[in-house]
Parts: sequence; C-alpha cells; structure tokens
Amino acid sequence: MNCFRGRFWSEVSLDDWKRMSSPDSLKLCLTPKQFHYYLPSLLIETSDHPDYQMWGIQGLLPGNLKRKARGMWWAEYRDLFSSPQEDAAKWYLDWVAQDAQPGSAERMLAEEARATYWT
Repeated sequence: MNCFRGRFWSEVSLDDWKRMSSPDSLKLCLTPKQFHYYLPSLLIETSDHPDYQMWGIQGLLPGNLKRKARGMWWAEYRDLFSSPQEDAAKWYLDWVAQDAQPGSAERMLAEEARATYWT
C-alpha cells in the first residue's frame, strides 16, 4: 500500500500494482472509496497487458474465492460508481471477454462479472 499513498491514481503504474500480491489483497487494506479511486489505473494499466487482465477483472468483482457479494465493503464500493464509470467497467469486461481465448479463465470470469454485477 505504501507505493500508492499520497499519489494520484494516474501516477500508479502496473509495476506499482505488481508490488501488491493481488487486487483482492489490496481490498483488505483500503476502504471502498480508496480502492475505487485507484481502480482506473488498474483497468488502464492491465488493458495493454493480457497477463494481468485477470487483475482488472478482480477489481470489478467481490474479493472472495466464490466472487459473491457479502458484507458492506462490496455494497459501499459498488454504490460509488457513477453511470459513466459503470459504462467503463462494462466496456472493460466486454473487451477482455472478447480479447481472451475461448474457454480461458479471463473470458469466463469477465462474462460472469458482466452478467452478475455489471448488467
């Protein structure tokens, strides 16, 4: 988390995200508002790096193994998205699903996220 502190979201690079073990682990350290603030950097940085697109998807899903919305964190996080931000999240998921190999984990999880949380 130290590599994000005091920085604008636009200054956070993929290398900074790589210093975290995963976006899900970062959700444990940040409030929903803080994670929401840094999410654009994750989506932008991973869009050009297929090996890390799963991290972008994770940023748009509840942070547990079953990807089920539980507790207040997800509800607070999801409520922070404006309509244009929701559209950007949907676009990212659709783009990853179309770009990923058929049957890949990225495609399946992006499609699940889109159908379940970003309709």
